[in-house]
Amino acid sequence: GGQSWVNASQGYTGAILMDVAVDPENPAKVYAVGRTGIWRSDRSGDAWYGLRYGDGERIAASEWYAIETDPSDPSHILAGGKNGIILLESFDGGMNWDYRWSMFDMWPPEVVLQETENMMPTTIVFAPSNPSIVYAGGANQSSAQLHENAIIPAVGLLISQDGGHTWQVCSNDSVNDLAVFDLAVDPTDAATVYMAAEDGLYMTPDGGISWSHLQILQYGGMVRAVEVSPFDADHILAALEGFGVYVSTDGGQQWQSGVAGLEPNGSIHDIVFDPTNPVIVYVSDYFSGVYRSNDGGMSWTQMNNGLSTRSVTGLAISGDGQHLYTATNGGGVFRLDLSGVAPTNVISSSQPPPHFELNQNYPNPFNAQTTIFYRIRSRSRVVIRIYDILGRRVETLVEKIEEPGRHTVVWNAGDLPSGVYLCRLEAGDYSKTIRLLMMK
Repeated sequence: GGQSWVNASQGYTGAILMDVAVDPENPAKVYAVGRTGIWRSDRSGDAWYGLRYGDGERIAASEWYAIETDPSDPSHILAGGKNGIILLESFDGGMNWDYRWSMFDMWPPEVVLQETENMMPTTIVFAPSNPSIVYAGGANQSSAQLHENAIIPAVGLLISQDGGHTWQVCSNDSVNDLAVFDLAVDPTDAATVYMAAEDGLYMTPDGGISWSHLQILQYGGMVRAVEVSPFDADHILAALEGFGVYVSTDGGQQWQSGVAGLEPNGSIHDIVFDPTNPVIVYVSDYFSGVYRSNDGGMSWTQMNNGLSTRSVTGLAISGDGQHLYTATNGGGVFRLDLSGVAPTNVISSSQPPPHFELNQNYPNPFNAQTTIFYRIRSRSRVVIRIYDILGRRVETLVEKIEEPGRHTVVWNAGDLPSGVYLCRLEAGDYSKTIRLLMMK
C-alpha cells in the first residue's frame, strides 16, 4: 500500500492550483491556493470550502500563489496573491484574514498596475528555529509560472521580523531586482537563508544584509527550488532548471549531481525532506510528476501511479511523514498515503496553542542591541524585564496592557558588559525566560 495517488479535490471548483500546505499537527487539514482563491479541507481533501479573504477594495488579488502554516502554531497562516505581491495573515486557520503588505504600499496604484501587475509571491517560509522571522520571495508571472526569462524587475525578497505582521523589502539592492523562485532557511539559524533565483543560488548568513553567489555549475543557470535538511544544516538540495537536482553536504561549497532517475530537461518546483527520515526526499516536477529519493537526493524513482496529471506545481508532507499532498496545474489536489492508510480526521491538537509566547531574540549573540519577539492572544498586562546572570534586575522593557497579536521590543544594552543576560516575560499566569548573549 501507499504507492498510489488518490484524487483529493472533492468539492473544489477549480483545477489550477499553485501551492499546497499541511497543518503541521493534523495531516487531514490541508490548504491550497490557485486561480479561484484560498481553499481549506479538514477531511484529507474529501471536502473543501473556500476561505473569505477580506475587503475587495483593499485586497485586489485575482489569483493566489503561496500559502504556509506556522510550525509553532497551526492556526497561524500566511498567504500571498498576484497583482503586486499581496500578503495576508490569519490567526484562525484561514477563517478570517488581515491585509499585511503589497507593492501598493510602496508605489502609487497606477505604477503598480502598469509595471508590476503580474508580480506574484513565489514562496513563504517560516524560520524553523524562530517562526517570528519569515521570508517571502517574489517574481513576475512570466518567469515564475511560464518558465520565461525575467523581463520586469522584481521585488525579490521580503522579510518579516514579527511573524508576518509587518514586512520590509530586503535592504540589499543587489537581490531586489532578481526573480526569486524559492527560499530555504537553516533549521538552527534563522539568519542563514538560501535563495533560488533566476541567475543561480544565493546565501545570506545575516538575514539578508549580505549575500554570496554559490556556484553550482561553471556556467551558472536558473535555480528553481532549494531546500535544507531539517536534520543537517550542511545538507542542501538545489534544482537547476533543465538540469535536475544537485546536492551539497558542506553548506553549499561543493556540489554533486543528483540526476539519476530524473527525466531530462525538467523543471523541479518543490523539494521536500521527510521530517522523520534524513535520507528520504521528494521532489515535484512541472513536466514529469513526483519523485522519491532514498539516498539523500543522489538518485530518484518516479512515483506517479494514480496521478492523472504530471504538471505538479506544489508539494507538501505531513508532520508524521506519512502523507504527501500535491497541487497541480489542471488536476487540483492529489494525496499519497505512504503507509496505505488515509489521515485521521483530527479536529485539533490535544493542547491548544499557548495564550502567550516569548521567542528567541534576534540577533543572538548580539552587539549592544537586539530585538525580542513575543505574541499574546488576549488583551493582557505584559511585563518584560532584563536580568543579569545573578538574577539582578537590569531594565524593564515593557510594563503595560497589550492588545492581541505579535509584538517586538528592542533592547539597547548600552554600556553594559558582555555576557549572558536573562529576558523574562510575565503575562497573566504565564511566564517564560530566555537567555541573551551579548558579545562586544
